[in-house]
Amino acid sequence: MVADAKVFVVVPVFERLTHTRECIAQLRQQTYPNIEIVIVDGGSRDGSVDELRRCDGITLIADVGEQWWTGATWFGIDHALRNGTDDDYVMLLNNDTTFPEDMISVLISESRRLDAVVAPIAVAADGSVVNSGVWIDWSTYAITQRMGDAGLPLSSWSVDAMEGRGTLIPLRMVRRAGNVAKSTLPHYAADYEFTLRLARCGFPLRMTNRTTITVDWGASRMAQYWQRATFARLWWELTDRRSFINLGDHFTLIDAAGPTRGRRTLKVRLVARRLMWAARRSKARELPGVDTAILTVRWIARRGSLRPEDRRE
Repeated sequence: MVADAKVFVVVPVFERLTHTRECIAQLRQQTYPNIEIVIVDGGSRDGSVDELRRCDGITLIADVGEQWWTGATWFGIDHALRNGTDDDYVMLLNNDTTFPEDMISVLISESRRLDAVVAPIAVAADGSVVNSGVWIDWSTYAITQRMGDAGLPLSSWSVDAMEGRGTLIPLRMVRRAGNVAKSTLPHYAADYEFTLRLARCGFPLRMTNRTTITVDWGASRMAQYWQRATFARLWWELTDRRSFINLGDHFTLIDAAGPTRGRRTLKVRLVARRLMWAARRSKARELPGVDTAILTVRWIARRGSLRPEDRRE
């Protein structure tokens, strides 16, 4: 591998021009010398595209229609595949993150040392670790995102899946595994599916605490998914693709990356867990018999189905 391999940093954006400007400024300060900043606009209507067209030193991909995270990322990766070599890299980056000047240099070093896809641990503004890896138990479809450092100081470790914040991928691995699934997973779970697919192709996934990326944790937004809610809000969470717990995208992820046998069981368990969670957060919790119903749903969530033929795994 050549020392000055290019890194195509793909940043999907939708409006929020201030965030994008700050992200570009940080990327220009990186110590790694060969970076192409690829900004993909997903249909902004606030004039930010015109502003970005006047920005020197970036590759702007616009006029691709309305795109959510996956679609915009797909166009950026496609640009890298068409213009890069197998010695180059692609990095997935959100514009609302901050990171040290040597982040890309550190990740390049780790990727070469381990011959792996690598990503930095994510920290909140106060320095606390909010994501040091994602693990998936495919016997129950339990997704664990570790909030706390999962490794020894200055180390790297294996994970099952990765989020798209600062993830660095050798371009030769992308050529083998393919681009992100913009048609089936337009927003949430697409980064999981993409990295799970890379792993199935034999490429290791490694998180490292040798560098970090600071995220806008959005604790108040996340807290909404645990607060008492109306039936309308709960229905939105379960069905709308703007909700990160919507059932449709998780069903798609199970079909795309789950075990060949037992997918129906995993879906039944997931629905049971979501319904139990919704019951506890709604007015239904006060109705007579709901406690018994929750216990029944919990049993289904653990067993997978009321039908014996669906319990095979």
